Amino acid sequence: MARVAHLLRFQAFGLAAITGCAYSNDAPLTTSAEVRMATGEVTYKRGRNGNTQLRVKVRRLAPAGQVESGASTYVVWAKPNSSADPQNIGVLRVGSERAGELVTKTPLRDLELIITPEREPVALRPTGKSIMSARIDMTRSR
Repeated sequence: MARVAHLLRFQAFGLAAITGCAYSNDAPLTTSAEVRMATGEVTYKRGRNGNTQLRVKVRRLAPAGQVESGASTYVVWAKPNSSADPQNIGVLRVGSERAGELVTKTPLRDLELIITPEREPVALRPTGKSIMSARIDMTRSR
């Protein structure tokens, strides 16, 4: 009986490890010359409802106003792999330690993630220059 319980625990652990990691991917954020000291990555996976769940993490990123005059915040955009306009998917708040994180989601599965300094967090389209970006393609993920 103890052996059966041990085998069941082992199988449950193996299944959790396989399913927990099977849909998780990482992509480094490419930086522009304006923020060359910054680093970051995007972790993404397919959610239960089919949306793409994103976690954007940055380090050593200067405040938006130091990167672009008049900017007050960083906005994260999801640009479809088409000629469609980018979608504002959230504000990346950067703290006094010059680190920030945004957890968000989008129905897009094939996109370019772009970060721009903006005057307003509710911007409808990017007005600032792209300072960080990453390619996300969930169509190739399991």
